[in-house]
Amino acid sequence: MRQIVSKKKRRYQQDGFDLDLTYIRPNVIAMGYPADSYEGVYRNHIVDVSRFLSSKHGDKFYIYNLCVESERQYDYSRFNNHVCSEFSFEDHNPPTIRMILGFCQHAKTQLKEMADRTLVIHCKAGKGRTGVMSCCFLLYYYRQEHNDPLATLKFYAQQRTSNEKGVTIPSQRRYVEYFGHLLNNRVMYIPKQILFTGLLITYEQNQVFTSSLSYTVKSADHRIQYQSFEIPLERDSTIGRDLPPNYSVLHATHKHFIPPPNQQCRIPLEEDVLIEIFVTKTKRGKSVKEKLCHFWFNTFFLVEPKMQAILSDVNERQAESKLGTLSSCLISECGHKHLYTMTKTDIDGLHKDKLHRLSPSSFTVSVLFDYIPTPSLIIQPTDQSCKLPDTRSPVNLKLIESSNDSTLIIGPSDKLIDNDELQQNNETNDKLNSAKTNSNCDNNNRNRRKDRSTSSNRRAFALYPNCLSDWDSTDSESGTNELNLNDELETCQTRC
Repeated sequence: MRQIVSKKKRRYQQDGFDLDLTYIRPNVIAMGYPADSYEGVYRNHIVDVSRFLSSKHGDKFYIYNLCVESERQYDYSRFNNHVCSEFSFEDHNPPTIRMILGFCQHAKTQLKEMADRTLVIHCKAGKGRTGVMSCCFLLYYYRQEHNDPLATLKFYAQQRTSNEKGVTIPSQRRYVEYFGHLLNNRVMYIPKQILFTGLLITYEQNQVFTSSLSYTVKSADHRIQYQSFEIPLERDSTIGRDLPPNYSVLHATHKHFIPPPNQQCRIPLEEDVLIEIFVTKTKRGKSVKEKLCHFWFNTFFLVEPKMQAILSDVNERQAESKLGTLSSCLISECGHKHLYTMTKTDIDGLHKDKLHRLSPSSFTVSVLFDYIPTPSLIIQPTDQSCKLPDTRSPVNLKLIESSNDSTLIIGPSDKLIDNDELQQNNETNDKLNSAKTNSNCDNNNRNRRKDRSTSSNRRAFALYPNCLSDWDSTDSESGTNELNLNDELETCQTRC
């Protein structure tokens, strides 16, 4: 029965053990959920997993439970409480970029504290969510061997499964690619806003949606919903003057603008965004709304120049990529718009629709948006314990608000680095040439601190991939977990 449940995942069948468990690396294990009672009959039984880890690794292991479901929590004392569940997220969805970075930093700390420690990562089935975090950690910690996100995803699939189907959900793969490009291009992750103006859904086949389409958009725990309608347009009637030759969204016969162009929709979105699309059908005389598909994206990658270049260059992209396409076109109904387009294979829920029963093969969804200049803040993490920063609590740091599109890196002292310098240095391999001192900001910002401290969506991690080997916030001698941003910047300035 266990063989049937684990399907094509590789099992550990040695030394009297038969577990849904695989060594991705000698010190990184991916496995299925350690179940108890009757569920342990067809899944990994928690007793067997505990016995395996004790016999193979003694007390030198650390478990990450990625299951957010309450029924997937278990008795951590079975593993000497070497379990962390603070990096959990919903099944069939990606983690946030900040959660990925927090996980990688925490896992790095575990290996730094004990060189021969083994990391054990699991979700329910031990494949999708486990694969996302495993691949991101390989990209983060083992960069000499794993620096290509797509190759790392393939490596994980080969190690974990016999049919090379590891991480298959498009949004999960997209976030691994996001994180890999973030590291490879040595850019700093800063929350960036876009002004969402609607969706454009297109398809070319004769098949049409006879039912209405609607969607919800979720960003920073806010949800907005609109209803759509079909706009009859002649073929090629809205081709933009600066339309790329290989981009055919606006050539589509059928178009749905949600909301319609004559209705105002200007919603600021930031960081991780979920778009869910629904169809309303009539069944037995009643209107029934059913979810058609959904996808996730992160606004930073639509704004940061190096990421824009990657998303815009479809010619250099591998077929397996799920990044989506960034473009700028002239739409007769809406004027000049920026589009972030997902094809059918990039959309969760439609990527498996091989027979095109749910939607036509040419089905695309484009996020319509504008760029807006906004001040942003970077807050350094000061705690490497097993928890994410509380995005709702006040921050005991000096928060400096900037004007125009300038961004300030905020540390525990008065030293600041302006975003203009960072932008210039990003173009020259992110060499930080100087740090500015600005002690006059204290008086001006004491009055702002109270209002800004409660702004949950302005907190983020700063990332310096070119100094990852030296960027350890845990002081082994003093036992403190405090990370001094300015010390790190001085180190980065010297080395980079």
